[in-house]
Amino acid sequence: MPGIGNAIGIPFRRGGGAASPYAGWSKSGVITIDNTDGDEQTDYQVELTLTALNFDFASAKADGGDIRILDGETELSYFIDSFNQGTETGTVFIKLPTIPADDTKELTLYYGNVSAESQSSGDDTFDYFDDFTKYTGVKDYFTDNGIPHPLSALNLPPGAYYNGKTYIVYNGFRDDPYIITYTHATETLSLPVWIGTNPNIMDIHEQPCLLIDSTGYIHVFWGAHNSAIKYARSNNQEDISAFTARTDISNEASYPNVMQKSDGTIFLFYRRETSLDWGYQTSADTGTSWSAFTTVLDSKCYASATLGADDKIHVATPYTTGTGVYQRFDPHYLYLDTDDDWKNIDDDVLALPYSHSADTLVYNAPSNTLEARIQVNNGHPYMLFPLLDSTKPGWHKYIFVKHNGVSWDVIELTETTLAFQGVRPCLDIYSSTEFHSYIMVGTQLQRWKSVDTGTTWAFEKVILDDGEMHGDCQPIKNAQNNARVLIQDSAFDLPTNVFHRKKVYLYGDDEFIQRDITENQASDVIGSAGQYNNYSWKYKPGYAELYTNVKGHFNSIFPQDFTITSENFIIETDVEISNDAGMGLIANIQDVAGTYYAYAAFWRFSYNTPHILGVDLNAVYASWYKDPPGVVATGSATPSINTRYVMKLEKLTGGAMKYYYNGANFCSGSDATYTGGKMGLFFYIHTTAAFKIPCTAKFYYLRVRKNSLVVPTASII
Repeated sequence: MPGIGNAIGIPFRRGGGAASPYAGWSKSGVITIDNTDGDEQTDYQVELTLTALNFDFASAKADGGDIRILDGETELSYFIDSFNQGTETGTVFIKLPTIPADDTKELTLYYGNVSAESQSSGDDTFDYFDDFTKYTGVKDYFTDNGIPHPLSALNLPPGAYYNGKTYIVYNGFRDDPYIITYTHATETLSLPVWIGTNPNIMDIHEQPCLLIDSTGYIHVFWGAHNSAIKYARSNNQEDISAFTARTDISNEASYPNVMQKSDGTIFLFYRRETSLDWGYQTSADTGTSWSAFTTVLDSKCYASATLGADDKIHVATPYTTGTGVYQRFDPHYLYLDTDDDWKNIDDDVLALPYSHSADTLVYNAPSNTLEARIQVNNGHPYMLFPLLDSTKPGWHKYIFVKHNGVSWDVIELTETTLAFQGVRPCLDIYSSTEFHSYIMVGTQLQRWKSVDTGTTWAFEKVILDDGEMHGDCQPIKNAQNNARVLIQDSAFDLPTNVFHRKKVYLYGDDEFIQRDITENQASDVIGSAGQYNNYSWKYKPGYAELYTNVKGHFNSIFPQDFTITSENFIIETDVEISNDAGMGLIANIQDVAGTYYAYAAFWRFSYNTPHILGVDLNAVYASWYKDPPGVVATGSATPSINTRYVMKLEKLTGGAMKYYYNGANFCSGSDATYTGGKMGLFFYIHTTAAFKIPCTAKFYYLRVRKNSLVVPTASII
């Protein structure tokens, strides 16, 4: 039989009298790589087809795992894409470090050793490979899709406990606000729910904050940086499934900070950018109408407020010069008494609007301090802040202050040098006497502990040491001990695009609230036209599953951390779908002047037509697709639901594109508008009756390999 065994004269390799390492393999052959008319290639994946004419299937292991392929004496990486002894068919991809131009190359094939362990590896063979078998078990974070700065130092609070659940808001994909819940009785995290659109994408100031009012309605405020505060309220009490947008608040606001007093009055604090004053509006009808703005501080400041159990509103604010990124000095303290007077720590009434002065000074700092974290315990305010020094890049000293009845006590925790200037700590009042500080020290997020209301502090434990910065962590309002603090990744490396993802953790009782990613995955979905809700990604053994029960140009993408650098590439997936919808691949996802474009190659089942389209990921309903010039959809087919299809998108330098499924090319064209960028998986539900919901798509792998104008071939002789 051609290509099989030593009958064709291929000796087992021996050297120095020693037995060949392949003496246990009974079959061998020569693989010829033909690149006669092609350019030189590097790290190229060549496809080898196995048949009964060139391969003895009966002699091989049942899965082909005994295959070995050598270039000289060097074993090459390979991946067995398919192998069937019954039909005597198979496909193997071989990764070659180099293929010479205009030439051929010979490799050695060994097989026929049933005791050999398989060396087939998609990770080692392809430029990118994911067969979704690695996503098992639980993760310490509840999302890895915080974009780009999930939590804020001043948009407060991002989390609150109410009636058995902890509610959390954060910036998720596309920089939009999302909400999840943690149910304490069942110890389960919900899937995230999209709340609304963020008008200031990638601004890193517009994070959401929330209030659960006394009747259980959830109020969320977001999207403001010298702009309107976006506002939405839950349609039902204690229910995150649906929100209704309400009238925007202000048109020049930054840093919303919300709370509700015992009489039902909602206070919404924020800074006005034109006048640079800080103050509040109130609502006595659960957000239906709002009072005029009351100015509390008349100069630019970075104030934060918190409501104590005594119904007083306590405020910490640094003085700022108004110039420079971190020109914030000398924390001040004032509070709103229950008699509606603003006072200092000595209970002196302050006339409004108030200017920073010695009457409210807490600490005359020798250098920058940033914003103080203020918390209240038994009616007494406590603050934690970093002391910075512009002459010492990255230097931080953490300072805690408390009032002793006469003056402010200043307690130093520790000092450190960090990779980024301006990492803010977190203060958590754990009990009436026990306080916790979460601070970055070197590469570690550490917890320091005081058991005497902050008079003395000591290092307690390392929370995270993972190479990330963890700043702007925030305590949960009215926290339960098993869910006390929100922690975020890399809050200080400025993002470059909407794929600049960060993890967010919920921590308490000395452990993280974990998410089982085989059941609930809170990441990696883009939706267009506002249809983000009612979806879920789930990792199952061997596939990733997307479910939706919403129509309306629901473009779901599973963006990968892999960036396409060459324009000669092939993206492939194996997918099935449970109802009439569209599914496929997406390539060249990128930022074009703040708008995110890509190419989508997909199959619309209801129309039986494959397409390659340019898509606008930020677009509204009915305008999400942008047909690039020269890309044409041709041909048709009659697909079936619950049937697996191999889909492939090829692209070459110059913009030539082809879309295949199950080996058939039904869509071709040429466009070079978008190059480079990310890639992922595509899912499409139109509003028309032909598309059916609910619908589930199962993706069995996603991989990327090299492409070329002249494709090298492989054959066994």
